[in-house]
Amino acid sequence: MMMTVKKYLLSSALMIGSCAFTSHANAQSIQAAVQAAIANNPQIEQASAREGAAKEEISAARSGFFPTLSVGLTAGRMYADNATSRGTLTTRGAAYSGVGEANASLRQPIFDGFETLNRLRSSKAGVQAANLELQDTREQIAYQTVQAYLNVLQARSILIRLQNQETKVDSYLGRIKTNVDDGGADESQYQQARDVRVLLSGFVADYTGQLRAAESQYIALTGTPPLADMSVPSLDVSGVPVTLEDALASARLDHPAIRARQADAKAADFDIDAEKALLYPDVIGELSYLKSDKKEEIGGELEDRRAVLRLNWDMETGGGQYARIKQRKYQHAEMIAREKEMTNQIERDIRIAYADRQAAQKRLANQRERVELNQKLFDTYEAQFEGGRVDLLQLMQADNQLLNTQIENIIYQYRFLAARYGVVASIGKLQEALFQTAALEAMPTKSAVITDTHVSADEPQE
Repeated sequence: MMMTVKKYLLSSALMIGSCAFTSHANAQSIQAAVQAAIANNPQIEQASAREGAAKEEISAARSGFFPTLSVGLTAGRMYADNATSRGTLTTRGAAYSGVGEANASLRQPIFDGFETLNRLRSSKAGVQAANLELQDTREQIAYQTVQAYLNVLQARSILIRLQNQETKVDSYLGRIKTNVDDGGADESQYQQARDVRVLLSGFVADYTGQLRAAESQYIALTGTPPLADMSVPSLDVSGVPVTLEDALASARLDHPAIRARQADAKAADFDIDAEKALLYPDVIGELSYLKSDKKEEIGGELEDRRAVLRLNWDMETGGGQYARIKQRKYQHAEMIAREKEMTNQIERDIRIAYADRQAAQKRLANQRERVELNQKLFDTYEAQFEGGRVDLLQLMQADNQLLNTQIENIIYQYRFLAARYGVVASIGKLQEALFQTAALEAMPTKSAVITDTHVSADEPQE
């Protein structure tokens, strides 16, 4: 009942979230990007196809409970030399005859050692595993899309800063050149200023390349280029565990990748029981009808109607049945080991994600302090420049140092934001958080529940 309510709430959030970001045709939200990636990614198509094939396996297994109908028709000519032909002919002990036969049988399995039941249970567990793998694949694609989205925003933000700085540096360079020409400054100052300009051009080229690479990754995931109107996204983290221990416990219970491996192990366990069922006899109920028409010399007309029970017990003297049981047991052990491996991997990713978030938050706080210090230093240099205590080159260098700290601050802001998304993704709740955020933003009273991702250094842990 709880799972049904949870699915209903999530589907409602998806519908509201869709309305929230499709109503702005010119804006490209992070939810829209994730939705486009999920709709177009071939990995998800593969996982969806595997789920569809697994569902058909249920139908195939269930058919074992139903009767099998067999119909046969035979027509032709025959030669017989048997007791009947020899008893009716004196000149020859054999005869030729046309032959026509029709038969139909209906066989209903009554007992098969519960083989069919266990095959059905195994196939249902396989569908559950395929569905969970599909969910996990969507989570991975969603996280990759979020990273690509943030990389595009980061590169664009830094490029804007660098391009604005280019205008300021060109102004500094022109003023220093004028001072040199007027004899108010040394030529070495002009060369140092030119070096700053060249370095700045190199930074612009580097980040232009990073932007193109980020855009390429974004296009590969979503199938469309990023729009000009992309904003720093919000993220609802109300469902994210506060402590690492709670996150680990939640992942062990709910993470789709772990649950998929558990379903695989369950399917392998049912396969063992299905193989053991082959050691027991099969009981089949059969209704059959046979009608045959030949010349009287060979047998004449025949009509046979039967309602019988058949018991079949097959024993492989070479030990094949026991070997297949052992094989299934090894496969089950392998699935158990894969589940443990996946659990260890998820727990490792969660620990890393929480550690990265904590480290990124501290680095962001330190970097913001550096920005404040360099801003004060630049303001001091400006005042001293007005008083003639520092020259224009020193002011330009202080401004350039401030720019470097501002760019690093942008990098740490997005690193912290990516780390927050990484925490949610590590516990397998990224899609839920994204579309729940969209649903909350679509509501009139959103400010009380939305955590703004224009990150603050003193922002409390989620």
